[in-house]
Amino acid sequence: MHRKLIVTISAGALSLSLLSCSSEPEPVVSEKPAVSPARTAEQVSQPAKVRAVPGKVKEIADDGQHIVIETADGGEEKIEVAAHTVSHRVKEGAEKVGEGMADLAKAGAKEAERGAHAVVHYTEKAGKKTAEAVTLGFDQTVKSTKVVVQKVDHEGRKISGKTKDGAEEVYHAAKRTTVAVGGEAVEFGKWIGDASREGAEVTVHFVDEGGKKVVHGVEDLGNSLK
Repeated sequence: MHRKLIVTISAGALSLSLLSCSSEPEPVVSEKPAVSPARTAEQVSQPAKVRAVPGKVKEIADDGQHIVIETADGGEEKIEVAAHTVSHRVKEGAEKVGEGMADLAKAGAKEAERGAHAVVHYTEKAGKKTAEAVTLGFDQTVKSTKVVVQKVDHEGRKISGKTKDGAEEVYHAAKRTTVAVGGEAVEFGKWIGDASREGAEVTVHFVDEGGKKVVHGVEDLGNSLK
C-alpha cells in the first residue's frame, strides 16, 4: 500500500489531503432485498378452528357438493361438502348418520330438506368453508345462546349452564351432538370425556323438545380437546 499527497491551491488557501491508495479494489457491498420473516412452525401447523352456524336450509346442490344456509340475520352461508363430512338427518325423533351428503342428492331428498332448519359445523381456509358435520331436518328454528358451564352430567349427557342474565339452564345432548372444540369437530361424549368443562364459556345450539332444551351443536372455542 502507498500513500499519495495531493496539494490543492485556491485563492488564499493551501489545502493538503493525504489519501490512502491500495492496489486492491475496495470490496463492494451489495444491498440484499428485505426478506419476509418465515412463518413459525406453530403458524404453519395451527389448524383452522371449527365454527357452527344454525339456520334454514335454502339450497342443497343436486350433486350434494354444497349446502346454502339462510342465517337468522337474513344472510346466506354457502358451505362446501367434502368426503369426510358427516350428516345427521333428524326426522320424527330419529337420526340418520351418513358419510357426506350423498343421501341428500337422491331424488326427492333435496326437496324434503329445503326449508327445514339445520346446524352446520365447518372450517374456513382462504375464504372457503367446508362442512365437518351437518345436522338438519328440524321443523323449528334452532336457537343459540352463550352459557358458562356449571356442571357436567356424564351419564345423563347433559350440562348445566348459566346464561348472561344469571339464569341456570339444563341442556340435554341429542343422540348425536357435534362439538366444535379448538380445531376439531367431535361428538359430545368425547368432548366431556374425562376433562373438566366446568367454567368453560360455550355457545349451545338447541331446539325445544317436550319441555327440554335439546342441544345439537356446541362451540367451545376457548379450549382444546384434552
